Amino acid sequence: MILYDNEPDADAYPVRLLLSVLGLGYQRELIDSSPLALRGHGPRGPVLDADGTRVTGAAAVLRHLATRYAPQWLPASPGPGDSWLAPLTSPRFAPRQARLLALFTTEGAPPGLVEEAAHRLQDMDDHLTLAEFDGWSWFAGQRPTIVDLAAFAPAALSNDYGVEHDAYPALRRWIRRVRALPGFIPMPGVPQFY
Repeated sequence: MILYDNEPDADAYPVRLLLSVLGLGYQRELIDSSPLALRGHGPRGPVLDADGTRVTGAAAVLRHLATRYAPQWLPASPGPGDSWLAPLTSPRFAPRQARLLALFTTEGAPPGLVEEAAHRLQDMDDHLTLAEFDGWSWFAGQRPTIVDLAAFAPAALSNDYGVEHDAYPALRRWIRRVRALPGFIPMPGVPQFY
């Protein structure tokens, strides 16, 4: 199994995290998948070559790995967690866009996009707050799923575009739960105090 990714790529991180949590061995090939390097060409995010199959994109790779090696990591479908996976891994998800612009452009993220990203973080915090009232600790229920792994980087890296976590207590508690998963690996840029 070969994973093509880039260390600071928040799209590839959940795949590396799932591979680590599952204890799966893989060969890693580093590529420059930054927006500046790609200039709109080629796949963004992780590419996995496994068993003669090439899978591209965080959501597709996460689903492929979970389906093949650990079905318990799939969210119940249809269910509240399953509906989160597509927006969380979309390049149009405001927290992802804001981080990329903050890191890879001289102008940074425009204020309107930062505000939209903060609203999406609030949506995540609200979802987790309601889940806690139902006795759930995770995005999709009482156990972690690939949705939690996909949500971690967009939530934990919001400092990159100037949004602190003080206003999101449920999100902060959830970040600590993800960090406590056996096999958790850190990502560059995620503050260590969570």
